[in-house]
Amino acid sequence: MPKPGTGGIEETLSAASELRFRTLDELTRVLKYAGFARIDWYGDWSRAPVDETSRELIAVAH
Repeated sequence: MPKPGTGGIEETLSAASELRFRTLDELTRVLKYAGFARIDWYGDWSRAPVDETSRELIAVAH
């Protein structure tokens, strides 16, 4: 749907981006390098353990 005031012309905006998924080992290394002494890992937002079926990789760094 055209924006009001554009004379009926539709405008499409796009931007290129790149996602890089890091492994648990990579994340552990950079978090420890950043000074975190303890890192708790979860496989979802309900704090389930990480396993091969986890769709999330959540780190709580202290």
